[in-house]
Amino acid sequence: MGRPKGTINPKHKKRLEEFFKEAANITGKRITQTQISELTNISQQTISKIMRGRNNITETTARLIVDAFPEMEWRYQYLLGLDDYKTEKELAFAPLVQAQEESNLLSVGLYAYAKLCGVTITDKWSEVKELPKTGSTTFSEALGKQYALTYNGKKASLGIVEMNQLENEIYRFVKFRLMELFDGEG
Repeated sequence: MGRPKGTINPKHKKRLEEFFKEAANITGKRITQTQISELTNISQQTISKIMRGRNNITETTARLIVDAFPEMEWRYQYLLGLDDYKTEKELAFAPLVQAQEESNLLSVGLYAYAKLCGVTITDKWSEVKELPKTGSTTFSEALGKQYALTYNGKKASLGIVEMNQLENEIYRFVKFRLMELFDGEG
């Protein structure tokens, strides 16, 4: 749900200030409100109101500002407060970070279920000092069995691929069981 009409988004002032600082770093000189006004055809008064936190940045204003600095195109959504990526690198890696977070949730679930069943899982990632050179083997084969499982004195070892498969099997099972709860409702 969006902000009620007429309220000021507190992110806009700060983000426009950050944008000006970045633009100054790129151009090598300080950027004034007057210069932005001349480059964008946005009134200096409007820019001043945004900088003082009295106006929001509209989509049109953000587009005009970003168009004046094509090397900062990726900042459009940030200016509008639609994302929180402060660097182009953060924006580029966002899908990978999201996938890692989802994977971490699966791992936490697996560790929790294993503990409930009396299984201890120990990962050996802290022992990996450098990534192996794969040569003719796959990366996961070169890493070997990175997970040690113990249950009633018995031991088993899993590689990263096997561990991911186990996480996904548990995820599918839990999802299936949860969906059964809602079967027939709607």
